[in-house]
Amino acid sequence: MVQASWRRVLAVALGVSVVGLSGCGSLNNHTQVEDSWLARVPEEQLADVRQAQAERRQAIDEVTRAEVAVADAERALTVARRSEGAAKLRKEAQEASLEAARATGQQAAIQQAQVQLQAAEVEHAAARAQIDWRKENLEALKAQKKFREKDLQLEDAELSYARYLALKEHGDVR
Repeated sequence: MVQASWRRVLAVALGVSVVGLSGCGSLNNHTQVEDSWLARVPEEQLADVRQAQAERRQAIDEVTRAEVAVADAERALTVARRSEGAAKLRKEAQEASLEAARATGQQAAIQQAQVQLQAAEVEHAAARAQIDWRKENLEALKAQKKFREKDLQLEDAELSYARYLALKEHGDVR
């Protein structure tokens, strides 16, 4: 997948370079193809343009999905932090309970408080691990979003190139 993406980027970069160099001698050098220009091109010659438009729409959808995933991950991290805070408070409460049991000197109460404290410590450690995992997940989703945004830029370039080629093949000399 990564190799295919790099090949695709290289192909588009090469295509954009060729497009740029082919227009260097022109006095009327447009940087963007107008929709009205494409309206003169017969629909059967616009297959590549339509394909590029579909791929661009899909890339936009992927960016949107990535943005939603990042927002969801941020909310999940907030929830995990709050759960960790609650687990920490439960652990502190169990520590206080153990101290109270020790003050009474009753062995059964002390043992029960120790067991409850151990459970609270495990719960707190699990909550801390959950936060760490949520942070890593959020970073991965942010990287994926950035990738999707770059892919959208690539699709924009491919669409522009397909539009240019459609006009060129139709004989439009603008």
